[in-house]
Amino acid sequence: MTATITTDNLPEALLEKYERLQTIFKDIGRTLVAYSGGVDSTLVARIAFDVLGAENTLAVIAISPSLGRDEERDLFLQGTCLRCPPSSRPSPRI
Repeated sequence: MTATITTDNLPEALLEKYERLQTIFKDIGRTLVAYSGGVDSTLVARIAFDVLGAENTLAVIAISPSLGRDEERDLFLQGTCLRCPPSSRPSPRI
């Protein structure tokens, strides 16, 4: 089952922001989203995928020693269920 973003009951101010974000993605054409699995990055990734499609959107998870295997698996499952499957990249050592 995939989630659906509905805008029917959004207050006008939020609807304007949602539509503005859609316009920004259309103007960009291709995008990469830093995907953490949190509410913010999940929403941004999902809107990007809805507007641009999977061929023009990449949601990336930075894999580092601080990210447990279970967390990594859960992020991939969550992203896939939301129709924005993430890709993983090793995080650079600082």
